[in-house]
Amino acid sequence: PPLRSSRALPQSAAPPRNLTMSAAREEEEEEEPASLLLRLEPTASRLAAICRLDLRKAGLKRLPASIGLCATCLEQLDVGGNPLESLDGVQTLGRLRVLFATGCALGGRGLPAGGPLSRVDSLFMLSLKENGLAVLDGEALPPKLGWLICAQNAIAEVRAPHRLSHVRKLMLSHNLLDAVAADLLIEAIPALEMLRLACNRMETLPAAAFRHPRLAWFAFGGNPYSARLCAAALSAADAAADAVATLKDASEVAVGEEELGRGSGAVVKRGTWQGTPVACKLWSAELFSDGDARGEWLMGRLTGGCASLVRTLAAWETPSLGMAVELLEGASAVGGPPSFASVTRDAFVEGKHARLTPAQAREVARAVARAGAWLHARGLAHCDIYLHNTLRVAETEVVKLSDLGAACAYDRHGHTAVEKLEVRSFGLLLLDLLSHLQVSHDGTFGGGEAAAALDVAILMVDSRPPFAYEVGGTTLRSPEEWGLPRSVLTERWRPTAAHGGGPAPNGNAGVEGKGTPEEVLQSRTEKMGTFQLALVTNHIYAQLHGYRFYLENPCPHLHIGVTEADWNDALEPSQRSEPKWAWREGMQQYTNRDPVCPGLPADHRLGPFPPRGPPWAKLAAIRYLLRRHAHLAYIDSDVFVTEVWQPLPPLLEATGLLRGERWIAAAEEFPPQKLRRDTRAGLANSGVLLLAGAPIAGAGILRAIEEWIWPVGNPTWSFKWPFEQNALTTVVFRRYPRRYTLLKPGCPLNSPFGALLRHLVGGTPHRAVYHPDHRTAWLAEALRCTIRALNRSADSHAPLERCTPNEERFELDSHGCGEGDKDSLHTTPLSPSVLGRLRAADAEACCGLCNADEACAGWTFLWKWPASALNCVLLEAFEGVTHYEGRVTRAKLPRTGGGAGAAGAAGAAQQTRTYIVPPPLFGATGPS
Repeated sequence: PPLRSSRALPQSAAPPRNLTMSAAREEEEEEEPASLLLRLEPTASRLAAICRLDLRKAGLKRLPASIGLCATCLEQLDVGGNPLESLDGVQTLGRLRVLFATGCALGGRGLPAGGPLSRVDSLFMLSLKENGLAVLDGEALPPKLGWLICAQNAIAEVRAPHRLSHVRKLMLSHNLLDAVAADLLIEAIPALEMLRLACNRMETLPAAAFRHPRLAWFAFGGNPYSARLCAAALSAADAAADAVATLKDASEVAVGEEELGRGSGAVVKRGTWQGTPVACKLWSAELFSDGDARGEWLMGRLTGGCASLVRTLAAWETPSLGMAVELLEGASAVGGPPSFASVTRDAFVEGKHARLTPAQAREVARAVARAGAWLHARGLAHCDIYLHNTLRVAETEVVKLSDLGAACAYDRHGHTAVEKLEVRSFGLLLLDLLSHLQVSHDGTFGGGEAAAALDVAILMVDSRPPFAYEVGGTTLRSPEEWGLPRSVLTERWRPTAAHGGGPAPNGNAGVEGKGTPEEVLQSRTEKMGTFQLALVTNHIYAQLHGYRFYLENPCPHLHIGVTEADWNDALEPSQRSEPKWAWREGMQQYTNRDPVCPGLPADHRLGPFPPRGPPWAKLAAIRYLLRRHAHLAYIDSDVFVTEVWQPLPPLLEATGLLRGERWIAAAEEFPPQKLRRDTRAGLANSGVLLLAGAPIAGAGILRAIEEWIWPVGNPTWSFKWPFEQNALTTVVFRRYPRRYTLLKPGCPLNSPFGALLRHLVGGTPHRAVYHPDHRTAWLAEALRCTIRALNRSADSHAPLERCTPNEERFELDSHGCGEGDKDSLHTTPLSPSVLGRLRAADAEACCGLCNADEACAGWTFLWKWPASALNCVLLEAFEGVTHYEGRVTRAKLPRTGGGAGAAGAAGAAQQTRTYIVPPPLFGATGPS
């Protein structure tokens, strides 16, 4: 909880914490925030630990010069209600993410172009509400804002709006903007999703709002444009007796004391009208972010006849505005309002917002759609369609759309595009609704029906035989074409023979359908490897979420060596006429050992496709599925899902693919070629790809794939390294720079540590961690972990385990572990006293393990042994070393206390990441 007293902070350096400094004194010695900031010598360490600071209404005319002492951790600062005329000093807060400066005095010269505020590059959310601003100047604001609040100013002019290009949520109600200024602003902000322009001076609506690719929530009530239309609609409704009648005054309604809720400038209390329990909404303020009180009051009178809205039953103006609406006993909002993280999308709190079944979710969608259709038929727009504005009574399944604070009238003939914005916000509501469905524990996970509506396909491409399986106690199983009988998997299951082992009984190894069922299962188990284990995990994932799963083999047969026919078929037509690409004998010698997948004819399901090296063949399957599915996850044969309970749409949303704005998401990682500093690898690894298909991204993605298949450049790349991975960078990324998302290591896709999709090639700087001997063992551990998750009891509340057995575990001191000492190579200890035997990723890790044990005097690493063996020997003592091929032995380097020169360097602490190497899957494969 926030700490009220500065004395509660530790005197010494402390981890970041929330701190609310209050001007109210708890004890006589408590100081006001301004005093504390100005008298910093004894409290500097305390201020350095603050991550949230509340200085509201502290009488500050400027920020204290010593505010910079909070720069280490401060992420949120509130200086609202102070007569601040400048924000000088805020530029020192390099980690500040949220700044509230509401009700200050910055409208004079407090926000100059290029001023202090413009240099806070880390700032994401900024509130400048009620500051008397006359100009919205992008040059005065930070360049990476995502959420900007400038309501209740006097803004009539917009300058440098391109500086606001990252803003997603823009609040500008109660200003002086006209449609021309609004057009300029909207055109310059491609990321804009929500715009509040209520109660400005717009005589018409800005055309740019209806061309914008992302805008979904647009409030424009209270402008002259909508005020005229609202007055006309109310006059017509009064004449037809369709409007809610107004009472003489509030005395006709019995308003109780029980408060049901509180919102923007209004309080809702329980009451009674004509003997019926009602909810009474009483306004105490005229203005709020979505509009004004009278606008909402008028819209309430206009919408009393809609059964899918929370209906207004009576309204009054004396002594102040108020209305009685129907009371929904036991109702709760389906979702929560947007958070700092979600910005414009509904946020859910587990335990507060109930997860719905697919049938319940459909009823919510229908109710909101009915309300929207009713409003549009009368030239009215809700402008705030959200799940947090949707009320649901669980017992009766009654669902109603509420909150008319942003609602207004529009011209159905002149501005029908208003309805398109409403439909877009409704579509986003559906996506949020799908993301919060019930999860069952019967092996089906209950979300399949809704997930299937998102049309996600998962693709693996391989020529090896699949593994027929079923998960005990569930309905999860492989298709019959993968073979029968199926192996029953439990969390105790493990392969029973060495990888690629010998023949099964009766010599029927690998022949499906021959021998007894036990012999068939034994034969199949002998073929278990990385691909089969990854395939089972990924197929389980697809079933749980209702995704379509494809296992394709575009290259069932390949030949070695590029023939003249292969070469000519692989050339683009424009290249065939160029002499430099003509077939020559030297070309045949250069490619005589390269594998080649024959071309696919036009009548092939995945065709046509030219002859290419095997890495290209996956593009034939990718192209086929992108024509048919809205989203596609392509995953290599050594990639597996680490958390099968997590749906894919949040990752699609994070990478920009969910709505088709981006087409491809890939990951920049550390594949082996990058470890070798082979720059031909390109920007991204193509082992994991998320793609938006033609149904949602249009024909553009298909054009990009064709250009990837036929890259302009050296045609030898079609058969020799750098293959299709380089073409992804040099052709697709270069041609479509705004259509791809490249994730850095540490992001949630294909990252080295803790990814939803884990790639067992590359991924960490330690190549030894990804030794081929480890992969099958890791995949088996991950599969058993997945099955444990599937078999959890329904009442278990323990957190689910991420199935990533190759996570880094701890850091070791690598002091003295460099490779400079060449004399120790190829040595073994004489007369050793062994302290212990361990597995280590490399010699540096073995040395670090020795440093971690006080009793260890030296170590020897057997670098020629298989990675699954006990290859690190810790020594209590040894007399000397002798030559021995394949080992490296060293004594622990003593610490010298950090003096000058070499001794000082020897005493410096170093850190190296260490990984737990899995035990051998099939028993020892080397000396132990």
